[in-house]
Amino acid sequence: MAEALNLGEQPDFHAMGEHFTGLSAEFGRFPNLAAIQNTDAILAAIGQLTTTINNSVQNLRTEIRTSADNLRTELRADMDNLRTELRAELRADMQTLDYNSRARVLNSIHPTPTLRLHPLKNTTTHEVVPLPETLGALDNLPAADVRFYLEALGQTPEQTATARKVQLKEFIGIKAS
Repeated sequence: MAEALNLGEQPDFHAMGEHFTGLSAEFGRFPNLAAIQNTDAILAAIGQLTTTINNSVQNLRTEIRTSADNLRTELRADMDNLRTELRAELRADMQTLDYNSRARVLNSIHPTPTLRLHPLKNTTTHEVVPLPETLGALDNLPAADVRFYLEALGQTPEQTATARKVQLKEFIGIKAS
């Protein structure tokens, strides 16, 4: 009759029943799997792994906090040292400025050839730069010596010898004429 209706091949319910019976038997063997039989051991291993990971994370947090604290301490110390160094440099700069201001005032009072010149300090090294003894001696300095004094005082010499002599006189507090 199936051929008469031209329905094609039909399911074999008997074969399907045998397959379901075999499949049922295989499902019955699932409790024999290691993952199912050893669940306590697996859960214990997972618990131990979790504890290990948590301890590692906690140790890492502690290490990071310690490192951050050490870094903060080092930065504070470096900042304190830098502050101290800057204060010392500023103090030296101010002392040099004061020293040079006093010398310029003394050098500017009644500038005559016999005026005794007061030395100035180099503005970078803060070292005293002895000048020629008198204004007359300074007026008679060779050009090379004028350049030497300007450089010793931390100045960049002008281009010409005349300009350098004027520069030196003005730097030490004498109005160039």
